[in-house]
Amino acid sequence: MQKTPPSQDNLWAVISETRHWYLGIFTIIAIPSEIIVIIGEIADNQGIIDTWRAIIPPSSEVMGMSAGASFMLTETGRAIVVIAHGIKKWFDRREEEFRNKLLEEGREEGRDEERKAWLDWMSRKANAESRGENFTEPPPTRE
Repeated sequence: MQKTPPSQDNLWAVISETRHWYLGIFTIIAIPSEIIVIIGEIADNQGIIDTWRAIIPPSSEVMGMSAGASFMLTETGRAIVVIAHGIKKWFDRREEEFRNKLLEEGREEGRDEERKAWLDWMSRKANAESRGENFTEPPPTRE
């Protein structure tokens, strides 16, 4: 049996990881709004039946508004998290590229210094040998 994607089923059949956010935000918005509607209609109407009939239309508006707002706020929050992760990855890549560039520059500088040390040593050795002197200086080593 093929499952219907959440977007085609209903608003509350959302991905299970975010369902608690939808329902929590819905509850936070719906309950106070509904209390305001009920208090306002009780003050304006006489009798239980008249009050009940007066509460139903604005209550449906409150529920629709609460459902839409909870969906919007949750999806906005998810989008912000996705964007923040993308920005963090971008910064991490840039930092890694910068670090690799510095390492390569350091390696090149070290090779140049070692090459220069060897060339200087070989030059001193050749000069000493050309003068017939005994050259006892040890070759350059990495430290």
